[in-house]
Amino acid sequence: WETQMEEWKARDKAVFDMTAPSQRVTGEEVDWIIEQLQTKVKGMQERLEFEEKIRQKELESSEHKAAHSIESMDDVDRYVMQDLGYDMEALEQLVRELTPEQSAALEEIDFTGRVNITAVEMAAEINVVPGLTEMQVQTLVDMEMSLLKNEALKSITKME
Repeated sequence: WETQMEEWKARDKAVFDMTAPSQRVTGEEVDWIIEQLQTKVKGMQERLEFEEKIRQKELESSEHKAAHSIESMDDVDRYVMQDLGYDMEALEQLVRELTPEQSAALEEIDFTGRVNITAVEMAAEINVVPGLTEMQVQTLVDMEMSLLKNEALKSITKME
């Protein structure tokens, strides 16, 4: 920092001076933060690619393709879930009841490919999300477990 201080504006210097040395971030910490963020971005990109692959395969093989005009990939998701036997009204109600914080926390939990996870383990991970009811947790566990055990999805989603 000392080598850059000459380039700083007065406000930058004031903020720096107000920050206790123990609260300042080191270069190594910045590198670690960047690495963590890059890892998270990579994981999210892989997940999006994985989800897109599922959607495209379902779109190609869907019986609904001929019967319905599909307006978006969300429609495909809905048809896939209906084909798997889900009550979409109940699932949509569950999603509407979630707070933004709960939705964000659930997005962080990824069971993709974890075929050996038990319902109890899954419920324990989902229960970390604050404020979920037992019914919400059970609905989420049931949905995730059936997705993991669905043979058609397993063949579609094999990563190449």
